[in-house]
Amino acid sequence: MTNSTVARPSANALSGIVSMKCPACRTGNIFVESNPYVLSKMGEMHENCSVCGESFRHEPGFYFGAAYVSYALMVAFLVGVGLLYYAVFREIGDHMFRLLVIGTISAVMIAPLIFRYSRIIYLYIIVRYKGKKKKS
Repeated sequence: MTNSTVARPSANALSGIVSMKCPACRTGNIFVESNPYVLSKMGEMHENCSVCGESFRHEPGFYFGAAYVSYALMVAFLVGVGLLYYAVFREIGDHMFRLLVIGTISAVMIAPLIFRYSRIIYLYIIVRYKGKKKKS
């Protein structure tokens, strides 16, 4: 294998989150399917990291904590949609139904990404970076 095809771990947490990589080694994939819009596999996660062996199944109910992250991400997203709506239409209250429809459609479209990133961010909060190590 040449050096150009070897996956290099990133010590940067933000790039690890964006690329949906393991929080422990920042190299292995967390989700089985890389595309979050394949809805039949949207939440399907590997049991362990294929690179370092970190478990993604900590305990039953572990990912309930990700609901708080999901809530914060969705609120921030919808505030952004509201600000963008105001920047385009220069009004908020006159056509509230139009704002609600735009917000609802936007929320449904972004929901798979919010779902995944809330789990990933929650994992990054809980699991410490350990660097790349061999699977035992």
